[in-house]
Amino acid sequence: MKKFDQMKTLELVVFMAFAGVCFYQIVIASDIYQQITTDKNVMHLCIFLWVSLFLSFACIFVDFSLYSKQNENLASLTAAANTDSVARIANRYSIDSIIDEYADKDIPGEMGAAMIELTSLKEVNSNYGRVEGNNLIRAFSIILSMASLDECIVGRNGGNRFIILYEKSSDLHLAVFLDRLADKVRDYNANTKNHHIEYEFGVAYAARDDITSITRLIALSSNRLTEKVRGEAAVEEEQSENEKLLQEIIPFEELIEEEQLEPLPLSVTFTQEDIALIGAQKLQMLDTKRTRVQLFRQRMAL
Repeated sequence: MKKFDQMKTLELVVFMAFAGVCFYQIVIASDIYQQITTDKNVMHLCIFLWVSLFLSFACIFVDFSLYSKQNENLASLTAAANTDSVARIANRYSIDSIIDEYADKDIPGEMGAAMIELTSLKEVNSNYGRVEGNNLIRAFSIILSMASLDECIVGRNGGNRFIILYEKSSDLHLAVFLDRLADKVRDYNANTKNHHIEYEFGVAYAARDDITSITRLIALSSNRLTEKVRGEAAVEEEQSENEKLLQEIIPFEELIEEEQLEPLPLSVTFTQEDIALIGAQKLQMLDTKRTRVQLFRQRMAL
């Protein structure tokens, strides 16, 4: 898009310069204008040439207008795709794009993450309805954005959980952020018209916790939050369930051997179409199991 923009700008500048030179030469700097007015054939030819120039200018102008409109639509679509519809902050898709940036490399030692849970949301949803619950999420998101001062990444991780990512000097900035957040929540709760906000958080630091993977950093902050909200028993139960699921995973090499066909009568013969159909069914079963394993591994990574 940048090259297209530059090309169209250069095209417009060259066209306007050429049109200006032609106008000066014909109308001002010579007696061609008088010849044009006296000879009808020359006049018609000049009219066609000026109409062509005008149409060229109009086409370039339309290109610029369409290009500008396309950029606006693209920006709107990008913002909609990366923004949570309720919280009006970054959504899980935006967080995943940041995680992908560090997928194949170690995170910097000063990086830190905080997982925050809006614990009062369930009570508001039960007593006042989902609309008021969404309003509470939106209000809490505004408070998070104000507390961040654009120094960190603030996003909604799903449900009533929010994620904060600091990429520089997290030891200092995360503590300051949490202090600002506590002050702003206290001011919000001081207004009796507002639904009371209660929250818990879990924090993890790359250097302090000796973590080099962004997924493990986020997972550790999430586990510490879960331990605060639901206790150590809930964390241990979740880990034991994950271990059971891991034991049920079958390596890809054994997936084909697991499904064995019953012996077929010797009198049965297969055509090429039958063999192709059986092969397609087996590949479909294998792809289904592979997808289940990949989804589980992605869940474990987070």
